[in-house]
Amino acid sequence: MPTMTARQAIKQLLPQSWLTFYHGYIKGYLVKPQKSYSKKGEDLLVRQYFASRQPANGYYLDIGCFHPRHASNTHLLHKLGWCGFAVDVDDYKTALFARTRKGKCHVLTAAVVGKPQTAGGGG
Repeated sequence: MPTMTARQAIKQLLPQSWLTFYHGYIKGYLVKPQKSYSKKGEDLLVRQYFASRQPANGYYLDIGCFHPRHASNTHLLHKLGWCGFAVDVDDYKTALFARTRKGKCHVLTAAVVGKPQTAGGGG
């Protein structure tokens, strides 16, 4: 008779939905939550993407930067040692980045626009 693992025994005894529910429930207490600074966790996705590629530190480009920490897609990268560029049309926002991230972030107060169109729209 082959030996059964604990996981196989539990699967036979309990319904799959119960097992899935409690696995997630217990994991929620055992795994430390990750701190996100962006609105919807985009910074965690970026960190996960680059974690498998092992860059010690890199460069980021934050176009339309909002705030150096609050709702920031690049603050986590900054904390991990990355350098970058922050671009916005608002002097106040770029000044915050320059003051908060010191020499590790270059700021540019500008906008990116397309070529001007002629009056006839012929480009």
